[in-house]
Amino acid sequence: MLIPDVNVLVDAWRPGSARHQSARQWLENASQSTELALPDAVLAGATRILTLRVRGLGFTVTSVLDEVAALLSAPGVRRVSSGPRHWAIFDSLCRELGATGNTIPDCYLAALAIERKATFVSRDRFFSTVPGLDWIDLPPTS
Repeated sequence: MLIPDVNVLVDAWRPGSARHQSARQWLENASQSTELALPDAVLAGATRILTLRVRGLGFTVTSVLDEVAALLSAPGVRRVSSGPRHWAIFDSLCRELGATGNTIPDCYLAALAIERKATFVSRDRFFSTVPGLDWIDLPPTS
């Protein structure tokens, strides 16, 4: 099972991103051929970032939610939520890594991937420091 980070969806859905091509290709392949698990926090996070007016990205909430709906209807995709061990794993990661600010939601997603025995996919190198997390970085655009 693969769980993508918010940044993977943002890059895949934002044509102006330098990493758009590789993220889009990866997301299309993963959603068709593997078990791609999407936490609500990732879907909501991508929606939040892409619709921020200060970024001037020009996305409407409707256009982003249409992307989400299309992704959720792909054959290899399912939503995933936390289970009974999630909070304890999250607590442990936050304490061990000294998480603050922006690394708090990262620890939350990492704990979900650990609990679900999933591979977490992100371009954020922070995840390489998370103990017990199976993490992969996307290849750069070729």
